[in-house]
Amino acid sequence: MPKVSIVIPVLNGSKYVDRIFAYVLEQEHKDREIIFIADSRSTDDTLSKIRDLRKKYNDIVVVEHAGGGLGYARNLGIDNATGDLIWFLDVDDHPLPNFLSTLVGVQQKHNADVVVSNFIMTKHADPVIKAKKKGIVVMNRYEAMAARGLDRMPITSWSMVIRTDVITKNKLRFIPDGYAEDIDFAYRLFSVSDVICYCEEPLYVYIQNPGSMCNSDNDNVRGMAEIENYRRLIEYMKDAEPSYYKKFRRNAVYTMLRSATRMDKKHYMAFVKDPRTLAEIDTELLEHIDAELVVVKLLPRSYRMVARAYMKLIFYREGKTF
Repeated sequence: MPKVSIVIPVLNGSKYVDRIFAYVLEQEHKDREIIFIADSRSTDDTLSKIRDLRKKYNDIVVVEHAGGGLGYARNLGIDNATGDLIWFLDVDDHPLPNFLSTLVGVQQKHNADVVVSNFIMTKHADPVIKAKKKGIVVMNRYEAMAARGLDRMPITSWSMVIRTDVITKNKLRFIPDGYAEDIDFAYRLFSVSDVICYCEEPLYVYIQNPGSMCNSDNDNVRGMAEIENYRRLIEYMKDAEPSYYKKFRRNAVYTMLRSATRMDKKHYMAFVKDPRTLAEIDTELLEHIDAELVVVKLLPRSYRMVARAYMKLIFYREGKTF
């Protein structure tokens, strides 16, 4: 079976280190290396905990840095990975014991470049997971990008097992600083992959922790980061995937509008009234007018209210899966 490099970035994560290590030890797939990317700017005892673990276990690698954000840390993980597959695991979440064994098994069966797992959103580390679909969807790059564009599959790096050579041969990197780095990385990854598999069974518990690196962001900064990621991807797809470019542009503009609704009223209204945004809407969305576009154009404030209510009550509800 292939060796998996498990990359775990940590910043001020002392209270999670022992727990995530226990979850890794529980994994049924045992051929692995555990790479802690430890930010030396941590103000708790994160570093000492990880150093102690390294002394006890031979399969632990510790890379210390005082660099950039989460993307920078994951890039260090890529640079230090020696496994056939790579998994970017978040320190404050809970992968189920069969996460790796299932995804690696799917990867081997279908010779997949990427295997993505469904996950469950919760505030609890050990939630009760109700029975869900357990199928495996096998896709090419266009099908995978379309599924992601319609929000039918996760885009998060921690929900994926990826062939390491796909990353290295194509020189894929995360944006070193900023937020929403998964968006840019995942679409570029899909665009150079021949086989992408999606495991519909939720095998990962995404714990919605207010103190995590993701949820501590300023909503205005994060909203604009997502928007700029999609704008960069529109330019990327023009040359990388010309046959998918038009469809991607339309999905991207709608996603940008939805991302903008996470911002406060002032920043949101500035975005929807910005000449660049108006040009993007007119260019990409007016060809096929639908109800969402009508509300965006005529009632932008109402659009924001409805979108925020949907995100709170439905998309991020307790126990939500894809």
